[in-house]
Amino acid sequence: MKSLVSVFAILLLVESGFAAEATQNKAKVADDQAMSEQHETDMTRMIRRKIMDDKSLSMNAHNIKIITENNQVVLRGVVENDSERSKVEKIAKSVAKNTSVINNTTIEKK
Repeated sequence: MKSLVSVFAILLLVESGFAAEATQNKAKVADDQAMSEQHETDMTRMIRRKIMDDKSLSMNAHNIKIITENNQVVLRGVVENDSERSKVEKIAKSVAKNTSVINNTTIEKK
């Protein structure tokens, strides 16, 4: 009977160790996600600032949507011409560096 109690006690200790490790892993994943989200927010902000600072771009180009998620930057909206389309993509790539940039902007029909 004593050995049975000892076995159960050992199993409980081992199980509690696994539970503690799982909790630590969940906390690390949450921290990593928070850091990733902050990085994405910062990247979006920097791209937006550079686009807004370029006074040669039209109001439409200044108002494109910039979505940064899952290691991708997506540009959406309407620009005046192909030159602006290329310019906003170039700006995004200059900030994003190791992040994929997808340019889904369209040229305004007049």
